[in-house]
Amino acid sequence: MTLWFSNLLALLACLTAAGRLLLFRRGERRYRFHWALLAWLLIDVYLIVATQLVWGIWSQNAFPWLATLLLGLLALQTFRAGGNVAKLGRLKP
Repeated sequence: MTLWFSNLLALLACLTAAGRLLLFRRGERRYRFHWALLAWLLIDVYLIVATQLVWGIWSQNAFPWLATLLLGLLALQTFRAGGNVAKLGRLKP
């Protein structure tokens, strides 16, 4: 039971954070290449972890609970920042 639950929570955290980053609307903000590159790298990492979870590479072992917790916290911070990567480091817990 815990094997599937930790994998499912990690998968949901990865997909929601990647989706929020993908749906970020810049509006009147200036375009900054380094923040856009960092957002692109974060989306790639989230989607790589999600595909590995779906394909079952880590299905023999439970995804570590600490990693699941960290992915969940990073997804929560991404939503609090509104998908703006530049604000991720400036948020207070």
